[in-house]
This record gives sequence, C-alpha cells and structure tokens, in this order.
Amino acid sequence: NAKGDPVEPRLYIWKTIWENRTEYGWKGLGIGSETEFLLQKYEEAGNAEAVDKRFGAHNQYLQEWMTLGPLALLLLICFIVLLPTSCAPQQRYTASMIAIILGVNMLTDIPLSFVGTLYWLYCCLVLIETDLLKSSR
Repeated sequence: NAKGDPVEPRLYIWKTIWENRTEYGWKGLGIGSETEFLLQKYEEAGNAEAVDKRFGAHNQYLQEWMTLGPLALLLLICFIVLLPTSCAPQQRYTASMIAIILGVNMLTDIPLSFVGTLYWLYCCLVLIETDLLKSSR
C-alpha cells in the first residue's frame, strides 16, 4: 500500500472508489467494467496484492454508483427504504427486517450479484405472501 492508504482491504477499495468518483460521470462506467477499472487504479497505485486478488467494490452501493451512476444509487436506496411501505400493514414488520438485512449486507459485499441472494430474496417474498394469506383468512 502507498503511504496513507488503509491497511484493511475493504477500506482501501472504498477509498480508491471515492478518490476516482469524478471518472464515473452521470452514466457510470457501464456494467461489468468496474473490476477492470479498479484493477487499473490498484496497478497505478502500486498495490500488487489488490491486483493479484482482483478486489471488486465489496459494497453494493459503491458498485452501483460506479457502474450505473449516482441516479441508480439513489434508486437502489429508495427501493430499500420504500420496501416496507409498499407492503400491506400486516407485512411491514417482515418487509422492514428484509430491508434492514439486505441494506446492511450491501455495505460490505455485492449481494445482488449472487444467485444465492436472489434465491434468499425470493424466499423472503414467499414469507411475506404467506403472512398476507394468513391475515386475510
């Protein structure tokens, strides 16, 4: 690491993303280009370990900002915040817990890139629907 860079890999990654924020513009870099962009920045900084390990964004919010721009980031945040309010009152607690868990998960990884997470979200939606059916009887 260069002098002044955080030792913790995620903090270093996030610092790199933040320092290069002007290069993303309003449209972002485009889907699939964020890892190569980060590898180039790690190489320019002389961080061989980050290049060898091919560190990605490790933060869903920062990745969306990099790939699709700040408007996509705002839409993602709005989705998470508004998820509980879009459900019937009986399901708001379950939806709130799902939104909190997903929102916190997105701080340290990119769960929307994994099939397992999408399966998990589907299971949560089934739970919400099950609650809705029970309460409507």
